[in-house]
Amino acid sequence: MPERMDYNHRGRLWGVDLGSRGSDGHDILRNIEDPVRHVAFIKVPKAASTTMGNIFLRFGDEMNLKFALPYNGSGGYVLTPKYFYLPPRNITYDIACAHAKYNRTDYDKYLHSDTKYIAIIREPFSHFQSYIRYMRPKNLLNISGENPVFKFLFLNTIRRNKTNRVDIICNSMARYLGFPSEIFFKKRNQTLIDNYIRKLETEIDFVMIVEFFDESIVMMRRLLHWELRHVLYSKLNVNKNIDARLKFGSNEGKLHKICADLEYRLYELFLRKWMDVLRRQSSDFYDEVAYFRKIRMKYENFCLFVKSQTKLNVSLTIEGSSWNKPFTVTEGDCMKHHMDFDKYSQILFKKQQTI
Repeated sequence: MPERMDYNHRGRLWGVDLGSRGSDGHDILRNIEDPVRHVAFIKVPKAASTTMGNIFLRFGDEMNLKFALPYNGSGGYVLTPKYFYLPPRNITYDIACAHAKYNRTDYDKYLHSDTKYIAIIREPFSHFQSYIRYMRPKNLLNISGENPVFKFLFLNTIRRNKTNRVDIICNSMARYLGFPSEIFFKKRNQTLIDNYIRKLETEIDFVMIVEFFDESIVMMRRLLHWELRHVLYSKLNVNKNIDARLKFGSNEGKLHKICADLEYRLYELFLRKWMDVLRRQSSDFYDEVAYFRKIRMKYENFCLFVKSQTKLNVSLTIEGSSWNKPFTVTEGDCMKHHMDFDKYSQILFKKQQTI
């Protein structure tokens, strides 16, 4: 019988020997009685960040926790009073999940000392495509011709050879993960980059991988001791607009790999760590991932049905299993499930004034 995973371990996930420990369902159900309530999610745009943000908002709302809420939109540049409301009565935030560049000094100042830090990254070229299509940066869109993406990347290669700087658009994930600004605006300092990557490895408890999203969700659920119902999700803020001028083929991919060398280094590092963690999981983990996917589809289909109807009074009951207690999904749950981050934040801001 495999030794069970030590879910009460308060160290970094990367440092836990997950391979030889496995888990049985009884341990999981026992551990959800003591959920982690202090979480910082480093929200990287166009890396399933809106979907993840909704998960954290719903959990914190149910638990009556205090959020770091921005004055405007879905976040601010950094986690400081210039962009975020101070915690109620100037006490500490429980959860930070809005867009804000990671700076551990700022986060430590406003969050609890036992906060779990979670980040998310995505395959760099896929992320670049989504980022460009959604953010539509003017310095790329304003390039004339039929293929502004190729031209942007080609010109960037020439500029990089002259300046030896890290491009901020090609490496936007690195920017949100808090890499020092000087690497984007001054000559590349490889020692500074190397030191900061080591710093991220020691400070972030868990880095999710978009290409292994459901596996990441289940692993996060176990790390945080949350119930399965807390991490159910729908894909939010998916960009469906297609601009025919924006082409992302193999030629663009080759140039992008040069432009986004820092993104690729980060992704390949944490992907290797993630694959090592996955290889050391017991069959129970993969059984839970399959079960999670089945329940998530039931949940999403129910909520889509509710969303398409009016004046319903229906609910969905999910039976208990080795990984969850029985629970019921209501119309109110579905409403929050599909609520955009800005609207939900406004509701929570009003609620926090009374906590």
